[in-house]
Parts: sequence; C-alpha cells; structure tokens
Amino acid sequence: MIKELKNKWNELYFGIIIFLFIAGYTFFFTSSYWMPQSSDAKAFTHLGEAQEWEAREVSVIRWDYSEEQELMEVELDITNKAYDGINKYKYSAITKSGEQLEVKAVVEEDNWVILHLSNVPERFREISLRMDMDDYSDDTLKLYTNVNKVSKVSKIEEKSVQEYKLLKLENQKKLCEKEIKALEKKISDSNNKVKNIESEIERLEGLKAYQTSKEQENTDYAINEANSQIEIEKGLVEDYGSQIQEFREKIKILDEEIANVK
Repeated sequence: MIKELKNKWNELYFGIIIFLFIAGYTFFFTSSYWMPQSSDAKAFTHLGEAQEWEAREVSVIRWDYSEEQELMEVELDITNKAYDGINKYKYSAITKSGEQLEVKAVVEEDNWVILHLSNVPERFREISLRMDMDDYSDDTLKLYTNVNKVSKVSKIEEKSVQEYKLLKLENQKKLCEKEIKALEKKISDSNNKVKNIESEIERLEGLKAYQTSKEQENTDYAINEANSQIEIEKGLVEDYGSQIQEFREKIKILDEEIANVK
C-alpha cells in the first residue's frame, strides 16, 4: 500500500515538473504575443526636432497611425544645406521585429515629403523609417516612432497636394496658438511671483523698526535680493511678450498663405 502511494506521488511529482517546464517554455516563446505592446517600446524621434544628416536637417512634423487601416502617414520637412541639387531620397521602414513595411511617397517636393507606410502589424512596438541618398552615400538616417508615442487617428485619407498644404499650414497655426497660450501662462506666473515678492518686501520693511542695526543690514540685503528677483521676472515677462508678438505675426502670415492656397 505504502509502495503504491509512493509510486503515485512520484508520478504526480514528475507530472508537475513536466507541466511547469512546458508552461515556462510556452511563456518564453509566446510572451511577445500577449504581453503589452508598450512594455519595451521606447525609440522615438521628437516631432519638430531637426535631425542632422548629410548636410541636411530633417524634421518629423507629423506621424499618424490608423490601426483599422494598418496605415501610417508621416510628414517630413527637409532643409538641404548642401545645395547640391539632390532632393530625392529612398525611403524604407521596418518594425522592431524585422518586418518590412511598404513605403509610398504621396507628396515629394524638394523640402517637404508625405509618406504612407502600409501593412503596419497590429502588434507593432517600434517602427524605424529610413532615408538614404541613392548612390551617393552609405549613411542612413533613422527616424522612429512607437506604440506609445504615435498619433492615433481613426482614418487616413490620401489628399491632394493643395489639401496637404492647407493641413500643414493649419497645423503650424495651431502650434503657434499653443505656444502663445503657454507663454501667456508664463507671464501670469511671473506676474504672480512679482506680487508675492512685493508682499514679502513689504513684510520685511515692517520688521526693520524692531531690529538691531545688524539685523537691519541683513534685512536690507534680503530686500535687495528680492528686488533683483523682481527685475528678473519683469525681464522674463518682456521677453515672453516679444515671443507672443512674433507668433502673432507668424499667424498673420499663415492666414495669408492659407487664403492664397484656398
């Protein structure tokens, strides 16, 4: 009886070991399918940030993704500082797991390109968009987005060049308006800080009537420091105001461009 129980226990023990081994093996080889896509998605090229490449500056202006269409639309600004007349490039795209995407240029001007990246895998984590200068260089520019950072949209529709230009101008205008709001917030914060400092100066001045000569010297030093901080904040407010004026002028120019394109 004891021997039979021992045999059953051994069978159960080895069965558990085999089960855990198979479960661990399965976990290792399938984790990429059920683990969150964002778990190791980090590579990202910041929008509007110029990337130096082959005497050129390349900026990603927009990177949209429609999951339903398995499609991405990428807008690039390119400034050719080499002035070499080479303004056409080869484009390719690859996922982090090595899957090649189809890349099509829907707009390709000397300093402005819009690309469509097709057949984007549903569970992609990172995508690298590559630019090459055909027959001129072995250096490849790599631009990145990932599942956490890409701009998700419901639908991407191919537009005319005129429609894309209008979209670009409208987006530039929105960015200017966003910058103005941020600067107005900074002005408000600086003005509030000045008020708080002035209140503190008033408080310190009131203390001097009951202080020794040495204490008054220390208080005067603190007051001078506070007044210096006020001048700094007022200088910042003036600078913010100049930046706002610049953005408003830019918006006026963009409105004129939008009217002309329409």
